[in-house]
Order: sequence, then structure tokens, then C-alpha cells
Amino acid sequence: MNIKKLIAVGSAVMCIMSGTALASSVSGVVRLNVNTGLTRMEGVNQGGMGVAIGGTGGKGESRVSRVELIQKGIDFDRVPANAIDDWYQFGKQPEGIPVFIVDTDETGHYEIKDVPAGEYYMVVVAPRIGDGMADLTRTNAGYNLSKYLPNWESFAMFTGGMQSCVVREVTVSDDKDVTLDHDFSGNPFAEK
Repeated sequence: MNIKKLIAVGSAVMCIMSGTALASSVSGVVRLNVNTGLTRMEGVNQGGMGVAIGGTGGKGESRVSRVELIQKGIDFDRVPANAIDDWYQFGKQPEGIPVFIVDTDETGHYEIKDVPAGEYYMVVVAPRIGDGMADLTRTNAGYNLSKYLPNWESFAMFTGGMQSCVVREVTVSDDKDVTLDHDFSGNPFAEK
């Protein structure tokens, strides 16, 4: 056995013996359809041609999105109500529970480090695209999340609001980095 394998096996055994799980990182890219927000006022000029009054006009434009990982199995009865309110209203990561919140950079890339192994809900929130796609419960994962989180209406209003959102269910394994991309352009439910 070579020395690298021996060190890796030894590290894994030490973590198992100490009762701690090896943490992983979760990273990915959130892609946006930037040709959005174009509003037309029909009949403003003669002939009813319409006038474009806003939007990107098809130009490439980077926008920051937010990614939240919420571990399944949290006992929310033990989480103070003010911590939940701060999470929902201000995006403040609650202390002591496995909820991770991170913004992407301007190119859509993000990374969340030291994520314990487990089953998670991944919530991706992007600037409004098209009709907003703000109904978090339009997927099975979103519906399941709505039954899991306390005060769902508050979460949906402050987290989703009129922004584009999607909820996915994901698995994070011990000591394995996970890549989770999401593409809002084209099909809003597309996953890569």
C-alpha cells in the first residue's frame, strides 16, 4: 500500500473512531437567462408598434444568486423563533443547525465548505426571470420543503417573493465533494 492510501485510510479510521463525519464541500454554478425583464408598452407610439422601456435587451449580464442548503431532520422546536425569523427575513445563517447560505459570485459560481453528510433541500434563488417562477412548491421537493419548515408562508414570502426559485433534494456523502449546478435559462426546471 502506498503512503497516500495509508494516510487516507488512517484519516478515515480516526474520524470514524472519534465519531465525527468527514465533511464535504458543495459547489456549482447557477446559470441565468439574462435576456429578461423586457417590458413593452403596446400602442404608445403611432401604429401600435410598442416601445421597449426596460430590460437587458439581450445583452449578457451577470447577476448574483443565493443558494441555501437545509439538512433534513432538523428539530425546529429546538431552534429559537428569532433565529428562524432572522434566517427567513435577512438571510442570516442560523447557528448550531445544518443550514448553509451563500451567494454566488457574479459569474454564478458558489462553494459551501464543511457540509456534513446527509440529505438536504437545496433552494436556489435568482433575480426575477420571466414570470418570476416564485412558487417554491411547484416541484415535489418544494412541496416537501413546505411541509418541513416552520412558518412556511414567511419563508416563501421572504426567500422567494417575486424572484425566480427552485427547490431540489440532494445527498451529500462523507468526504466526497459534490457539484450541484442549476440552469434557469430555457427550461426553469432543468438541472445539470
